[in-house]
Amino acid sequence: MQDVKIVIGGNFGDEGKGLMTDYFAAEAVKSGRETLVICSNGGAQRGHTVTTPSGIRHVFHHFGSGTLAGADTWLPRYFIVNPMIFMDEYEELLENGVVFEIPGPEQKIKQIEGVMKERKVFMDPECPVTTPYDMITNQIIEEHRGAGRHGSCGVGIWETLLRDGLSLGEMADLSDEQLQNYLRTDCREQMYGRFDRLGICEIPERWKDILEDEGLIRSYIYDFRQMCSLVRMKGVDVLREYDRLIFEAGQGLLLDRCRKDYGCHTTPSNTGLRNPAELLREYLHMLDAENAVRHIYKDTGDNEYLYMPDTGNTCRKVEILRRLYGQWEPASSMMDVEVYDQRKPAYPMVEVEMYDQREPACPMVDVEMYDQQEPTYPMVDAEMYDQRKPACPMVDVEVYDQREPACRMMDVEVCYVTRTYLTRHGAGPFPEECGKDEINPDMRDLTNVPNPHQGTLRYGRLEENAFIRRIREDFDSERLAGRVKMRMTAAVTHVNEYAGKIAKMADYISDGETRECVRCSRTRRSRCA
Repeated sequence: MQDVKIVIGGNFGDEGKGLMTDYFAAEAVKSGRETLVICSNGGAQRGHTVTTPSGIRHVFHHFGSGTLAGADTWLPRYFIVNPMIFMDEYEELLENGVVFEIPGPEQKIKQIEGVMKERKVFMDPECPVTTPYDMITNQIIEEHRGAGRHGSCGVGIWETLLRDGLSLGEMADLSDEQLQNYLRTDCREQMYGRFDRLGICEIPERWKDILEDEGLIRSYIYDFRQMCSLVRMKGVDVLREYDRLIFEAGQGLLLDRCRKDYGCHTTPSNTGLRNPAELLREYLHMLDAENAVRHIYKDTGDNEYLYMPDTGNTCRKVEILRRLYGQWEPASSMMDVEVYDQRKPAYPMVEVEMYDQREPACPMVDVEMYDQQEPTYPMVDAEMYDQRKPACPMVDVEVYDQREPACRMMDVEVCYVTRTYLTRHGAGPFPEECGKDEINPDMRDLTNVPNPHQGTLRYGRLEENAFIRRIREDFDSERLAGRVKMRMTAAVTHVNEYAGKIAKMADYISDGETRECVRCSRTRRSRCA
């Protein structure tokens, strides 16, 4: 049975998501279970710190925080890829002794011989891709704002989404010459267009030198090609290959794109349960569709048609059924082929062309209007949602429930993480803010160091009832129906730095930097007994 852990920050980020992801990954790997970490939102602005029991310390950006414990990584379509930062981090992990799989025939031979367990990295071909011009635009605009800066990390997250350029798969299909033209024309011109609209007439000299450097594009293309050679392009179907799935969210609930009370000082992504829940629904729909076909052809004894090779990101509900029903010869000889091919699709109400041109989940938003928008994802009534039609309505329910399930009962634990106090790195409202001395004057944060974009790490007192209320709202907003057993837990970290009341309500408690410092609380042990 597959089990799922979803690790979500309950505040402004920096709660200890990397620590809990490493803990859950090590727990699974130790018991011999294949483990995959899914980075469910954000991009290179992530900074999830993991320190191993042996003393290796790494801040994760593009790789799942379970990498040092032996887990693989998948970056889904909600993740923004930055080839330059990816390659820097890849080299750093190699220096720390991590061995990665390099796709190709030689690697398969190496695996058969059982030389060692290499980490695999998968990316969805629909991932947005950051260019150097997105990063430069981000940093120049943030400098131009002066005291009114938004608190950006400076890695071009918002600019990448606003530009709405080619996806990872589309860029990978371009020749070097085409890629060079795309960067010089589309990307660079859009950068200057942004400056014009914001009234930035003069670009600082130090940025001019970088923009005029011919090596900028050449180095970027080299990093992009290197990255593509080290990863496998896969969609949601990659989830079937693993026993434990760990969704590792970036940032925290108070920075979610729909938090209007913090204005422009948020992040343009879904930081809570929404993205993991959507990916799991898509995965379960895929399994249901395959299982429906298996049931229809159960008497033929030939299941070869069910094998779906690396389908990339074609595992949408409509596209799955088109593949399963349209591209294989029918296994049953009693069915007329001509009639079979002309039958109505399982989802006749959706036109494929229209489906492919649907509005994106994260539509581009004008910066000035961003704060005034209605949320892109309105709250869904849980009761109505659970009563929606099944993914495969053509199958009789009684028979459907008796056939061998494609996915047995799935256990999903949603773990919300918090420190015993609040932190915020960056500009924006912080009603609970207090001086560091009021928390602990001697504590040090080696990850959130002062920088020109975010300033110095800020501290505040955690209001326990507010924390419980927001994690409950997030959990209730995205309940999964069907063969899914969901439960909510809380992890409290940094207990050694400040003794907050929230620790008494926790399921997991950590009083140090490594996974060995994480323990189940009495509350959790009594629940499990």
